[in-house]
Amino acid sequence: MADCFKRREPRQAAAELTSGLLMELETRNCWTLAEAAGHRSPDRFQHLLAQAKFDHETARRKIAEQVAVHLAGEEIVLVADETGDEKASEYAVGAAHQYSGAIGGTAKCQVAVRLVAVTARMRVMIDRKLYLPQGGLPTTNDVNSRV
Repeated sequence: MADCFKRREPRQAAAELTSGLLMELETRNCWTLAEAAGHRSPDRFQHLLAQAKFDHETARRKIAEQVAVHLAGEEIVLVADETGDEKASEYAVGAAHQYSGAIGGTAKCQVAVRLVAVTARMRVMIDRKLYLPQGGLPTTNDVNSRV
C-alpha cells in the first residue's frame, strides 16, 4: 500500500499504525498505539488519520485485489450490509432523521453500506459508501446560522 502515499512520513506512520493494530494490546487508540511504537504523543497517528493525503481509489483497488488473491479457491459470499449509527451532532456528515434497522427505528443517524467478503474463516470489508439522505449536506451558511 506504500504507493498510495506520496510522502515518506505518512507511509512510515501507516506502517507503524498497522503494526500497532496487530499487536495484542488491551485497548487500541492513538495514544496506546503511539506508546507501543515508541512515540511521545499520538500526534503522528492523529495527523495520518485526519489530514494525510493518500489515494483512496488505489487503496480500495489494491485491497480488493489482495482479498481476491488471498481467498482464491475458497467459497466466498459477498454481503452488502447497511448499518446505521446514531448521531447526536447536527454536523455529522450524512446524519439525518432516517430509518435504521440497527437502531430499530427512526432516529438521527448516519447510514453506510458496506460490501464484505465472507468465508468460513474470515470476513473482509471490500468497500463502503456513506448514504447521503435527500436534501444534501448543510451548506456553510446553514452551519453558520446555527452558531
